[in-house]
Amino acid sequence: STKDINLDFNSIDYDNGMFIPKYNTNFKRAYKNSTLLCIEGANAGKKIAFLNQEVCFVNKLCCISDKSKNFNSKALFYFFQSSVFKNTFFANIKGIIGGVTPEQMKDIQIPLPPLQEQKAIADYLDTKITKIDQAIEKIQKQIVLMKAYKSTLINEVVCGRKAVKEKIK
Repeated sequence: STKDINLDFNSIDYDNGMFIPKYNTNFKRAYKNSTLLCIEGANAGKKIAFLNQEVCFVNKLCCISDKSKNFNSKALFYFFQSSVFKNTFFANIKGIIGGVTPEQMKDIQIPLPPLQEQKAIADYLDTKITKIDQAIEKIQKQIVLMKAYKSTLINEVVCGRKAVKEKIK
């Protein structure tokens, strides 16, 4: 569901505690190398993830895949994160809850270059985004450590375990 898609990293929590047997046909299926996009509600057009395994999905999500092999699946995933797509998507949102229907999604034009160039773009973005995500993760760990240090420092000074050498005016 949309709760399993991380808004910051466009990743999916596959270990959410839900397991649906393959023979259960009550759910829609999205296959490996497909894109899941939230098309309804507060996260419409914002939550998006590329699948590295088959999943079942519920309403509010739309599975985008290219069975014709005319598109590079990863390039398509990156296209759905672009301002070109998002501007078109947000312009088509309708209804009380706010969303875009699967039929409207089919009408959105996808201006992608030739397949070879799509692959080059996807490969380049994969490499760069992996490095950016790793840097973000490292910074987030440093923030956690700094917050812990701040808390420890406050406790040590307030409880008298650390002397303050500056004069209080």
